[in-house]
Amino acid sequence: MKNFFSTLFILFFFINVTAQTATSPIVKSVGCVEGDCLNSSGKYIFENGDKFNGYWKDGKRND
Repeated sequence: MKNFFSTLFILFFFINVTAQTATSPIVKSVGCVEGDCLNSSGKYIFENGDKFNGYWKDGKRND
């Protein structure tokens, strides 16, 4: 009986973890993801999904 409940618990845990992993949204990086976004060239991803890959000066885009 003890083995039955142990097996049942492990099975439930595995199904629960698998279901959460399958339905989790893909997490995207936000912010400076490459290079130096303060005073050089770097790639920045904004919260709305827009991207800027270019030169930065004092932490601001330098178009």
